[in-house]
Amino acid sequence: MNHTPTIASPLKGFCHPLDGKGYLSQGIRGKTHQNRMEYAYDIASSIGTPVYAMRAGRVIRLQDKYPDTGGTKAHASKFNYVWIEHDNGYRSAYAHLQQGFRKRVQLKAGDWVKAGQLIGYSGNSGWSSGPHLHVEVQTQGSRAKFSPTVPFQISGSCSTLARKAS
Repeated sequence: MNHTPTIASPLKGFCHPLDGKGYLSQGIRGKTHQNRMEYAYDIASSIGTPVYAMRAGRVIRLQDKYPDTGGTKAHASKFNYVWIEHDNGYRSAYAHLQQGFRKRVQLKAGDWVKAGQLIGYSGNSGWSSGPHLHVEVQTQGSRAKFSPTVPFQISGSCSTLARKAS
């Protein structure tokens, strides 16, 4: 990690996790994006919208056991997610995924994914007032818990990257 990301100079090279679908419903420093999650984005989308890896990396953890019922802060730890570690030490997390996504995408910890590869489906699990995808990029840290987020820039379509890679 030779570059410390700032709002003026964010990490680059991340494609749109919903391939341009949905709309930004909460940006950085939003109502629930404080402290560790300061630089996260919420993208409102229908349950079942395909979610793509924003950058190549190794799946380090994933969880798929909670229903798409949304909920209050009491459900904050009850969300489905995929967590990917990238070659530069940073990690991306994709949260509130649809329950049952693992059966549809056949993904497990240790798998290598390409930028633009299907990794799940948008849902409404955890602390959520409506269906959306929560995405963030984190500093390197323990594999037991999420780390602080860093500013990152989403640019371009994942399908464009996937076509270039094939």
